[in-house]
Amino acid sequence: MATVLLVDDHSTVSFTLSMALRAEGMRVEVAPLDSVEAVLSYAEELRPDVVLLDLDLGGSVGDGRELVGSLSGLAGQVVIFTGAMDFNRIAECLERGASDFVIKSEPFPNVLAAVTEAASGSTRLRSAQRERLIDGLARHRRDEENRLGLLRHLTGREREVLAGMMNGNQAETIAMSSGLSEATIRSQIRGVLGKLGVGSQLAAVAVARRSGWSSD
Repeated sequence: MATVLLVDDHSTVSFTLSMALRAEGMRVEVAPLDSVEAVLSYAEELRPDVVLLDLDLGGSVGDGRELVGSLSGLAGQVVIFTGAMDFNRIAECLERGASDFVIKSEPFPNVLAAVTEAASGSTRLRSAQRERLIDGLARHRRDEENRLGLLRHLTGREREVLAGMMNGNQAETIAMSSGLSEATIRSQIRGVLGKLGVGSQLAAVAVARRSGWSSD
């Protein structure tokens, strides 16, 4: 009998999946989500064959990616069980020790197959698929680093203008707060767009947000 630990903050999902997996002859436990420490302590005591781990666990635990490494040392296999098809996040989990992933919208037989394979020490995820995901993550990281490089070339005034744009301010508002003319601010906005290689203020803000940029 395989032991499965569910780490998911959606009680309805946990209940439904628990019932379905138990009907297949598995022992299923649901981790307490009071804190990261509570999850890991429960996993250490249980030593499950499989952990089904959600990536968005709410305020008490947060980002499930941070649990992957520790849970990998306490369970036979960690399978990512997520509603978001963010393949870069999934690839990062694979780097940290997860063996497979399944999307919550997939039919139950797919979830069962992922759990069954993991419990047997195997995985549905083929080497070629894993490599494609890891390669995609590497490209994403290079792109983000390139964007950060472009942001580093902004002048001090351009950084202030971009910060204003990120706060939703228009050129007129930025000009009033900086004591400069609106024409000067618009010129600096054009400088920001040119250096970032984008055609609109929205695109510039998106680049800054994706890169985790801050004017501080």
